[in-house]
Amino acid sequence: MMDVLRIRLREIAAAGSLALPRAAKRIEAKLRADATTKRGNVPEISATDTANAVFVTAPEWVHTKAKDLGQPDDWKDILAEEVRRAAEGE
Repeated sequence: MMDVLRIRLREIAAAGSLALPRAAKRIEAKLRADATTKRGNVPEISATDTANAVFVTAPEWVHTKAKDLGQPDDWKDILAEEVRRAAEGE
């Protein structure tokens, strides 16, 4: 029983290192799609993962528009979903 618990705790502890890169990739793709102009222009956007966070880099107008549209809440949902998936072993 204790071995199973130890293994599960290690899986949960490792969830962040699995979830952050996947979330960064999804967040970047979503922001690129959301920020594409009517003419098809895509601003320079990147979402990179570190040990503890996902950093989104984009022009100021992209960040402003994203905040106005509530998109950071979507990014949080993506991150939460990826953490849940990683914790469940997906």
